[in-house]
Amino acid sequence: VDVLVAVAVYLIAKRHAISAKEHSEEGGAMDILGPSAAAAGYLLNPFVIGGCLAMSWQNLHCLSLVACVAFASCGRGGPSAGCAAVSLYLAPVAPLALIIPAGVLSYHCRGGGPADVEDDQVSVPMSKALPTVIRYVGLAATGFGVLIGASYLQMGRSWEFIETSFVDVVMLADLTPNVGGFWYVLCL
Repeated sequence: VDVLVAVAVYLIAKRHAISAKEHSEEGGAMDILGPSAAAAGYLLNPFVIGGCLAMSWQNLHCLSLVACVAFASCGRGGPSAGCAAVSLYLAPVAPLALIIPAGVLSYHCRGGGPADVEDDQVSVPMSKALPTVIRYVGLAATGFGVLIGASYLQMGRSWEFIETSFVDVVMLADLTPNVGGFWYVLCL
């Protein structure tokens, strides 16, 4: 799983380097280290190594988040929305902030029209991107609904899994220490 995340990080960094060269006026080297260093930096991160050794499910969530951005940066809105749906299913709160920016990114990288470039900042007119973003959000919501429906069928046509999988995560009822890094962030 970590190798797949590193490949996705490499693709995102490579796409960023290509985009930075296209928008750079001087045409010089934007990144000294390049995409390979980004992937190596991820793989050699002590938290990634610790998560791998602990066989944590958090790596799957990381894969779905990074794959969402990687597909969106390649202009592939459908697979990106699918990865966003999986990410929402695995951890329901954090990926909500990713859905609309990923839709705009997939629109922009697909070549969805001219973007305004001012002072190295690229802006996409929302009036042109709005139909694509609405389709993207709809795809992500449909994928999330399909995953919830599959869980409903898997649990013997019972909705009991909703409380333990989603409501308890949002309500933060149990803050006892565990080995997860999120506990330390929430209790600070």
